Amino acid sequence: MDKSTIIDTNKLDASKVFDVSSGVEPQTKTNLKDPAFRYSVKDAEVLIEREIPNHAYAVSE
Repeated sequence: MDKSTIIDTNKLDASKVFDVSSGVEPQTKTNLKDPAFRYSVKDAEVLIEREIPNHAYAVSE
């Protein structure tokens, strides 16, 4: 049975969440290089710095 983790990014410190789903490095505003560019766009990547607090996620089955 597959499980999924659902993260509520609204419950995280906004300065520690980086949306790279457009293929752009959020701090330098430059395009990511392949394969990072392809994966970030395909998977709608969001990077989270450090830890995710218990109250910010749920595991679903």
